[in-house]
Amino acid sequence: MVLTTKIDRVARSARNLLNTLEKLKARGILFECTDQPISTDESTGRFLLTVLGAVAELERELISERTKAGLVRAKANGKRLGHPPIDLDMDRVRELRERGWSYRQIAEKFGVSHQTIKNRLRYGVPNAESASDVKQGA
Repeated sequence: MVLTTKIDRVARSARNLLNTLEKLKARGILFECTDQPISTDESTGRFLLTVLGAVAELERELISERTKAGLVRAKANGKRLGHPPIDLDMDRVRELRERGWSYRQIAEKFGVSHQTIKNRLRYGVPNAESASDVKQGA
C-alpha cells in the first residue's frame, strides 16, 4: 500500500499521477490519500484524483510564474539578487598559497570558507579592489 497525505506529493502533473496510479494498480498495490478519501478502484474516484492532480499542477505552475515575475520586477527595480559579492585580495591569497598555507588557513584569515578560496583560485576570479575582508590581527 502507498499512503500519502497529499496527492501532489505523489506526482508532479496529472499525467504523471495517472501513470503512477496505473503502475500501482498493475502491481496490485493499493493507493490511499489521507486528506482525500477517494477510492481509486472506481472510474469516478480516478476521475476525481485526476482533477485534484490537475489543480495541484496548476497551483505549482502559478507559484512558479509568480516567483519568476517577482524576480524580474525586483531586478527591474535595481535589487541585487543572490549572495553579496566577496571582496578578496587575490594577490595576497596567491602569495599565501605559494608560502604553503592551506586553503583552510587562508580562508580563516580572510573570513570566508575554504571552498571560496579554492573556487577563486580555480576559476581565476580577478583581483579585488581591497583586502577589506582580512580579519584584523590575523
